[in-house]
Amino acid sequence: MGHLYLFTAFMFTRVPSWREHLDRLLSHVVKEGQLSRARDKDRFHKLCEEFEKETGEALGMDCEELRQHVLRGEYEVVQGSTAFNLGSMFESALNVARELQTFGYEIVYAPRNDFFLTSDSPVFTLQPDGAGEAGIGMGFGWPGVEVYFPLNKLACLRLKRGMEPGARGLTSPSVAQINQVTMMNATRHLYSCEGYRRISWLFDQWGCKIEPGKNAFMPKPELPKQPNRH
Repeated sequence: MGHLYLFTAFMFTRVPSWREHLDRLLSHVVKEGQLSRARDKDRFHKLCEEFEKETGEALGMDCEELRQHVLRGEYEVVQGSTAFNLGSMFESALNVARELQTFGYEIVYAPRNDFFLTSDSPVFTLQPDGAGEAGIGMGFGWPGVEVYFPLNKLACLRLKRGMEPGARGLTSPSVAQINQVTMMNATRHLYSCEGYRRISWLFDQWGCKIEPGKNAFMPKPELPKQPNRH
């Protein structure tokens, strides 16, 4: 089970949606840092002087002109380092794995003639509210959060703190609900059994609605903003 916890963690972080989120997050942090430094005129001018002295290169524009440009925010910071992206993916996966070690697990099975879908972002989280609804895309540290990961067309891993190891069958409506969230959590692609003709219009209706860092994945329970509801 320890291997499966680690596999689940990496299947959450190694996919396009999470790695793109890490790139956006770094770009935001860098830009906010530049803006913070630009607000202090004396400090910014000193940093410019130190840069030119240490590198032997000229900035190519007046220091104050550069500071005003930064303050206006008329530029974008793009994270383009594959090494940084890969390293961040490993680091976040190990953090997720440490959280998952505190979870119990069960395997839930689809009934005859039903099956689980999967996607290019197959691991998702829910936080049921006890009234028939659930928050989607909650962080792993939230109380009561549940983690779902379709393992194949018949079996889906379900993780939750305090859960005893076990297995059980699901009803067709429960499988349909899991499949719906799987579609919402997809980034670009959905995978299903061959010949499932309804998948195209269902994916057009429900697909690709969850975006980490925008409307999902709240890492700390104390954050007040609520994710999308299902």
